[in-house]
Amino acid sequence: MSADKPNEHLIDLERIVKGVNTFANMSFPQIRERYEKHDEDKLCDLARADGKGMVLCTRDAMEAVFSMARRHVATLDNGDDFLISDVAEGIRRNFLRVAAKEPTDEAVIICTLAEATAFAESSHAERTFHFPCVLVSSRVPEEFEMGPVSFRTLPRFMESRNAAFGEYVAEGTNQQFAGLWVKQFESYGEAFGWVASVSTSASAPSVGQARAEQATTTAINIIRLFMGAGHARDMRLAHSMSSSPANYHIVVEGNGKLDIWTTRKMPGALVEDNWYTTIRSLASAYWSDGSRLLLEVVRGRLSEMASRVVDSLSWYGEATFESASGKQIAKFDAALERLTVTGSVRTPLFCARVALLTFDGTTKNFESCFWKAFEVHTSRSQVVHGILSPSSPVFLQSVRLAHEVTRTAIFRGLELHRHLDRSGTVSTLKDLDSHFNSQLSPHARLYVRLKDELRERQKQNR
Repeated sequence: MSADKPNEHLIDLERIVKGVNTFANMSFPQIRERYEKHDEDKLCDLARADGKGMVLCTRDAMEAVFSMARRHVATLDNGDDFLISDVAEGIRRNFLRVAAKEPTDEAVIICTLAEATAFAESSHAERTFHFPCVLVSSRVPEEFEMGPVSFRTLPRFMESRNAAFGEYVAEGTNQQFAGLWVKQFESYGEAFGWVASVSTSASAPSVGQARAEQATTTAINIIRLFMGAGHARDMRLAHSMSSSPANYHIVVEGNGKLDIWTTRKMPGALVEDNWYTTIRSLASAYWSDGSRLLLEVVRGRLSEMASRVVDSLSWYGEATFESASGKQIAKFDAALERLTVTGSVRTPLFCARVALLTFDGTTKNFESCFWKAFEVHTSRSQVVHGILSPSSPVFLQSVRLAHEVTRTAIFRGLELHRHLDRSGTVSTLKDLDSHFNSQLSPHARLYVRLKDELRERQKQNR
């Protein structure tokens, strides 16, 4: 009990009991009067001790249920696999039944939480999710893997699951519609071309789905990183928003006449059939680093560095969807900040850390990379603070630089994840901060000079 904060649980128990007692002896008119004064209490109830019906309670009692659930989940070794709402529902269903038979408040708490955990775990299972997705125009190879994420062309996927689909139609609980649903899935998938598959460990259904979606999106962003933003704008999960629709029809009237404009384009990055072998041969180490990162995503227990690389890849991916150069730069800068900032944002330190991630090891190149980072950061400030419109042509010359810097930094971020999380270590914020500080130390004198020069430039720009 000590690890599960019993005193706070006891406070919540008292809130629940008080919330039930508030309605215990009320007549219907009194309940109606209560709801008129306390609208927040509506739809708040717990299961009766005998399991037959519900007992009304206050909103505060329901909040205490969720408070108890949230605190309990935080103590579980596999708490990330649970939904707090599932545990709260388990408490709601079992509290009064347990309270009727257990002799002490402490025993009520222990037994209720055990019952709630079992209730939540009843929905936990290992699952494999298959997501239609937009990837590349080529259908070669028909299937490949990046760590735990498998990609197949739609025909190859349907072939690989032919027996499972047959069983679903013949033996499923919805046989009347099962065949139609399979055909609908196949028709839906044909518009996108690929299916990504990810297996997750036992967890709540929505938790598993979220992990699988994040792993797939991250895998797509890594492939996008290999190709470059200009070639991979529309790569995505099928159910996420497209930057530009593959098909659309509009009616246009001009000069007294009506016309219909129709556009249809091939989904995915336009690539040659050797795209996969080219990437694997040129960047096999980074493919392995990406696979290692995806394993952490699927497990749902991201280290500090893994979380930062995943988020940076997400910002990079979002930048590719933008049509305005200024917005692209702002999102590239956000990716760089996520990789490097470990406290308050200090522009000189940000530029120095970006330089550490992008320079070639020479002092001269470190200085060049420092000023490139400053240019990207300054452009981002002009967008965010409204100095220039995001669509201003001024940014056109900077977006390529921002893309180049960000792309290199994320590749180095994958390397840094491998380094900081080697041998099963789970990196922390302190580990990342210490790494940057140790790497910057040999450049301390140069950093001081660059910091002074940067401040002078900032004064001139005001």
